[in-house]
Amino acid sequence: MITKEFKGRDFLTLLDFTKEELETILDVAFDLKRRYAIGELHDHILRAKTLF
Repeated sequence: MITKEFKGRDFLTLLDFTKEELETILDVAFDLKRRYAIGELHDHILRAKTLF
């Protein structure tokens, strides 16, 4: 689901990403939110990560 092209990259500003990359980020976020709403766990994705 999450592509390797984003591994190790920080989201500091919209200018750091292309339009296609931003669409991918939003698509993944939408999918995760949908899965959470139906009760599917996906806590393994961000295990041991800090979000600000």
